[in-house]
Amino acid sequence: MSDEMGEGITLSRLRRVGGAVVGLAAVSVLASTGAAAGTATATGTKATAATTTAAAATNNAKGISAVGVLRTHTNEPSQQTEMIPISLAASGNVLALAIETKFPTNQSFTAASVTGGGVTTWRRARSFLSASGIHGLEVWSGTVTTPGSSTVTVNYTATAAMGSPGSATSLDIQEFSSSEGTASQWSVDMTGQLDTQTASSTPSYPTLTPSAAPEAYYGYIAVPGSLNPGTTPGVVYQSDARGNQTAYDVNVSMTITPQGKAPSMTMEKSESIAFLLRAMHRSGVVAPATLRSGDFLESGDGRHIAVQQSDGNFVVYSSGRPTYATGTFTGRLVPGSFLAVQNDGNLVQYGPTGRAQFASNTAGTGPGHLLVMQDDGNLVLYGARGPLFATNTVGR
Repeated sequence: MSDEMGEGITLSRLRRVGGAVVGLAAVSVLASTGAAAGTATATGTKATAATTTAAAATNNAKGISAVGVLRTHTNEPSQQTEMIPISLAASGNVLALAIETKFPTNQSFTAASVTGGGVTTWRRARSFLSASGIHGLEVWSGTVTTPGSSTVTVNYTATAAMGSPGSATSLDIQEFSSSEGTASQWSVDMTGQLDTQTASSTPSYPTLTPSAAPEAYYGYIAVPGSLNPGTTPGVVYQSDARGNQTAYDVNVSMTITPQGKAPSMTMEKSESIAFLLRAMHRSGVVAPATLRSGDFLESGDGRHIAVQQSDGNFVVYSSGRPTYATGTFTGRLVPGSFLAVQNDGNLVQYGPTGRAQFASNTAGTGPGHLLVMQDDGNLVLYGARGPLFATNTVGR
């Protein structure tokens, strides 16, 4: 293999689960500005319509369904470790996890790590400390790679082990599936938090707007007392082990603000957190997204993959043979390089220091960008008006 391709990841080095190739890490959100991309020069070429029609129509956001009911657990008082048994329905599903920490009489603590639950890599989407100073809220997600019985384990930072009076932690897990099954590629679209410390009879969850429909909303709200289910159309409300509440909607296509409902004649202060999850076939991702070391896109027929390698190079392989590379390999294994599909329309390769090393030079082309590994062997960046950039590797 030529030096241009770098380390040469092949299908045999990627994790294979249940007969399907599964990424070593889930695609995560990149809050990108595109500012650095202007200094990079594209080494690929602009796409032409003749080479980019194979898969564009079929790689949009996929339908999402909830699997089972809320799994919930609490430690009162807090402990260093918290575990919750769980049974996972299928590979390719995603787990949405809300974590609450309460520390009225000692220093605040947070989740240090999440492991297990049939998930290879858990990612924290958002966390915050409440204005009251006694609550912390977090949301995490992880794609299921090993179904069946398992245990989710959360390790907290050191002060959780003090177990002070009034301290507590809680875990709330909801499983979701998509119509793509084991081929699902999950990513976090938007996150939000709400902490007004204003009492209300209808306390709100964060307002979020999806960038691609349909998406799944998952939120958590903490109150001193308790809440009844709200009346927001399409939203499912569930109470947890501490009397707090989760809310989800699996078909979000427009701005959503779920609201709980306080018991009659009461008002509740609240803190809440939420995120939007979207699912696609693993052949494509919607901006904003980033592919880190080991992340890849795979064509629907399984013959072509586009891999972010740990040597810094991003390479397209067809039937195990390299057909295209960004030429950004470092000559050694240096973690931290990633390929970003940015909101500004640019496809940018960043090195470990955050410096742009490659770009498609397609910034300013509007929202709604999609990067797709097609069945014809072409890797294509689409905008709202059609193809913007391609590796032009059809049939290679």
